[in-house]
Amino acid sequence: MKRLGRLLGSRQDSRDTLGSLAAGVGGQLAIVVSGIVAARLLGPADRGHLAFLVLVPVILAKLGGLGLSLAVVYECARSPAVARPLAGRIARRFAAQSAVLLLIHGALLAIVLHDEDRSVVVSGIVTLALVPASLGQEYAIAFLQGLRRFRPFNILRMLPVALYTAAVLAFLLSGASDLVAFVVAWTAAWCASAALAARAVVSTLAREPGAEAPPPSMRAMTRFGAKGFLGSASPVETFRLDQALIGLFLPPVALGYYVAAIAFTNLPRFLAQSVGLVASPAVAAAPDRREGRHMMWRYLWLAVLLCTPVVLLLEATVGWLLPFLFGGAFEDAIPMARILLVGALFLSLRRVLTDGARGLGRPAIGTIAEVASWVVLLPAVTVAAVAGDATDMAMAVTASAFVSLVVIVAGLTTRRSIAEDGAAGWLGTSRKERVV
Repeated sequence: MKRLGRLLGSRQDSRDTLGSLAAGVGGQLAIVVSGIVAARLLGPADRGHLAFLVLVPVILAKLGGLGLSLAVVYECARSPAVARPLAGRIARRFAAQSAVLLLIHGALLAIVLHDEDRSVVVSGIVTLALVPASLGQEYAIAFLQGLRRFRPFNILRMLPVALYTAAVLAFLLSGASDLVAFVVAWTAAWCASAALAARAVVSTLAREPGAEAPPPSMRAMTRFGAKGFLGSASPVETFRLDQALIGLFLPPVALGYYVAAIAFTNLPRFLAQSVGLVASPAVAAAPDRREGRHMMWRYLWLAVLLCTPVVLLLEATVGWLLPFLFGGAFEDAIPMARILLVGALFLSLRRVLTDGARGLGRPAIGTIAEVASWVVLLPAVTVAAVAGDATDMAMAVTASAFVSLVVIVAGLTTRRSIAEDGAAGWLGTSRKERVV
């Protein structure tokens, strides 16, 4: 704790980071357990239905939110006095977004599920509650993150998967294998978590001391969120477009190898995500931009110290660990796993820098790095598809991750960037300058 406190500058930051890391690891373990049990109980077909039905509302909520929650974190961290009046505006925006997204979700389900069995249709109807639940959860924990209330934040961000895992284990004991039951469990977990998160925000704001300050305009906040949206929700990481491309252009066995290989990259990515969740509001709350910049780089070094040994250990053990966990038929996935682990390290470090840069009020730089990765990824993926080799696809993903890391580091270390972030009077800038 003392060494971590010296690295980050305060014991509070170190406690927040350790709590976030514990929540991230716990959530990952719950995902692994629930995924294995669900696959065994449902079988391949219904497991595929479950994955699709819960993925669609997640994508809709992410796209519909357009990164507005990122601006909530930034504004609340910079000036906690704006949180109360901002909550009312976000509640109205949430209601409007939910109504529109609910119509889109219903239309998509009607198109996709019209020829499916009754259980699949009923399951789809149940998932209509997922878009407002996941969007509401995202906004609620954004307030907690921005106000740096990390204990409820960490509990609530892992609560949905924890509740769902408990239900799945109950299904295992009872022998239940009905798709509708799994979908109801998943939806109920998210609805309950969203309600508890909203209550936690109301309770937190009621105790927030000090006078209220006028929040920035929704237009400015929407612009801030849109600038950082792709940097925070990479299509490759969030929506697994790499897997979709392999499934589209290569044989099913290639996708099977690739999915097994990429499973080993989750741990370093979750560690980096946990660091970044603390880094963004901590940097935003710094007394001046020079200190915020120093703090951003300290969090990066923490990510290096955490993720590098994990990646090296997995590189050394994946040769026997992958066949042990997935079976000898998956030995051909070992080279892919080793390549993707390198890429996971690059992506992990980029994630922390993206969150730190957003705390500096520079949300666009993460999006620029993400787009730069596409410049490498798209032609490389085309070559891999023509060659028919999933290993080439892994190399393409890793190369694009390296390029994106180089771009964001370059963007944050230019003379102009350093001069801007080191300029005096950060707290004296206008609200428009700080957000836009």
